[in-house]
Amino acid sequence: MEQPKRKRMFGEIAIELSFCSRQQLDKGLRKQSDEKGNGSERYIGSVMQELGHLSAWHVDKILTIQKEEERGLMDIGSE
Repeated sequence: MEQPKRKRMFGEIAIELSFCSRQQLDKGLRKQSDEKGNGSERYIGSVMQELGHLSAWHVDKILTIQKEEERGLMDIGSE
């Protein structure tokens, strides 16, 4: 039986496209988590840009892919 489709995470796409390494993503997620503990909440794309692991172009590309996939998932669900 085929698994239901789900929205892919930002970091999952970044790694799949070789925009960053797993280690870089883990570093970004730790920083994001630390900041959240201090009352700040930022998107992982912003954190990864600040760390120099992704450019604005990379972040935009990943967000575009997420939006396109979400649109596709919504089309499937409405059939």
